[in-house]
Order: sequence, then C-alpha cells, then structure tokens
Amino acid sequence: MTILDAVGRWVNANSEAINGADASPFDRFQFNGRCTQKPGVLYLHVFTWPKDGQILVPVTNTVKRAYLLADGGHEALNVTSAENGVAIALPAEAPDPIDTVVALEIDGKPKAVVSENLAANKPVEVSSVWPGREEELNKSHTTDGNMETLWAAEEPARSAWVKVDLQKEQEVSAIMLSDAPYGRTRTFDLDAQIDGEWKHLVGGTTIGDKLYLSFPKVKARLFRLNIRQASDTPTLAEFQIFAK
Repeated sequence: MTILDAVGRWVNANSEAINGADASPFDRFQFNGRCTQKPGVLYLHVFTWPKDGQILVPVTNTVKRAYLLADGGHEALNVTSAENGVAIALPAEAPDPIDTVVALEIDGKPKAVVSENLAANKPVEVSSVWPGREEELNKSHTTDGNMETLWAAEEPARSAWVKVDLQKEQEVSAIMLSDAPYGRTRTFDLDAQIDGEWKHLVGGTTIGDKLYLSFPKVKARLFRLNIRQASDTPTLAEFQIFAK
C-alpha cells in the first residue's frame, strides 16, 4: 500500500472530523493529539496511543457517548468522570498508528477545564544566553506566558538546558513546550529532581509551536529541559508546567 492509499483510506473513514469542522476549544491536552469540533461533537485525534489505556478530555459537559469514528459508532467506549474532565477508555491497540479519531458527543457547547500554569513567572536557570542580547533573548521569557518572546542559548551551541524552579514541591503530570518560531530542536529530554536526583520523565524529537507532554504524576520543585541536539542555536518560547 502506498502512502497516498493510506491517506485516502484515513480520509474516507474520518472525513467527518475534517470537512466543515472547527478548531479545538482547548488550549492543551494530556495526550499527544489534536481536536476538531462540530456542534455537539468533539473529534479527538490521538497521535500517540496512551500506555494507561485512556485519554483525559478537559471538558465539564454531560457526555452522551464516545466511539471510534472509523468504527462508525457501532461500539461505544466507556466514559467516566475525572477530576479535570472526562476519561475515555480506549482499546488495547491503536486502530490507526498515525491518527486514531475518537468522537465524543456532548450536551451543548464545550466547557473547557482551565488549568493553572505552575511555572508562570517562576525563576529560570539556563546553560547560556546569547551574548549582547540578554534583554531581548532573556531566560525569563520561557515562563512569561508570552509565545512571542524567546530565550536563545549562545552561538555556536547546538545543545542546551533550561531549568524551572517552582519554589516549592508540587505534583505535576503535564508540561507544554514551544520552540516557535524556529523549531530547531531535534532531540530532547525532560527531567525532574526527586529526592536530590534527576529522574527522566519523557523525551522526544521536535517541539514546534506547542507540544503537550504527559507522564505519571511526580512531586518535585525543579524541572529541566535538556535539548540534546538542535539544528542551530537552541531557542525556547515557553516552558509551562501543569498539575493535571
């Protein structure tokens, strides 16, 4: 099967989630994916199949039903209330390894759960700063909540680290990163300092405009992004941290 054949089959099975659909009502998810919507339906595009077998949708609406869109709604998925939304139980394996669409029918317009960014304006340490442009490319920009401001490492660095201090231990299970507009990251790791030692949480390749990462809950004060490899001088726009 060619790539075009695979794309055609996906579109045929999931066209409802694209044609005439609007953008996501949510700022972030606790899973790697995206969301589109039509009146009364959220289409959850799951890119990475969750290891715990469920996705959490940050919505407070009454749920009518959930199902795999490509299945045509023949088999309902189990939905339960969660502390910060609703949890949808998924099959053991992803029906589509690239993008499985879960349809969630709800009552009324989406009412999103708002989560606090624990890293907002918290102190930051970095491996280096671009000499002579410390104000323009300041490390504090990574936690200022403004996607238009940046930090940049020194030239000719092709690796760097950014460490955020929450100033007290807090329970954390999700992080949002952005290295827009340049998108230079090629490989990275996220760590938390637990009991005096750095523990690996999650890793990846590209970051892009907004990358939401979730992991089993940890309690820590210090969190570190290690940009292992970058195509040019490493930059970062945002390092946001969430409890859920």
